[in-house]
Amino acid sequence: MTFVLQQKPTFTAPVAFNIPSDGGKTQKVTFSVVFKMLAASEYKELNSRIALSNANHAALIEKLVAEQKERSGAPLTEIPLPECTDRDTINAVLVGFGADLLDEDKTPLEFNEFNLDRLLEVNGCAQAIVSSFFKHYAEQPAKN
Repeated sequence: MTFVLQQKPTFTAPVAFNIPSDGGKTQKVTFSVVFKMLAASEYKELNSRIALSNANHAALIEKLVAEQKERSGAPLTEIPLPECTDRDTINAVLVGFGADLLDEDKTPLEFNEFNLDRLLEVNGCAQAIVSSFFKHYAEQPAKN
């Protein structure tokens, strides 16, 4: 297969997660999204931000637990730390929705900030999108 170098390539990948359903059950939902293929430097920077965020949260928990023990029940102090949320990751990598993500009227959901906000309000969706990106980043399952 011929390799064509593109300045801003993308790839399409499936997203799957469970949502609550009637009768105490869950329903698996799937749809596709379009991700930006990050340059190696962008991917490394994103991973660094996530790692720093995770390390900061672990350090914060340790500090707050130690502080709580010292104060014996006094309120905990909040320490603002930089973080990389699922939304930050999504903003960096998501560039479109697949044709199988439909609105209430059964038409493909237009990719825009309003619809992205609506989608991310569905519990578990943001985590599923981020997981899909990292799972499929190296595989690039569909050609654009």
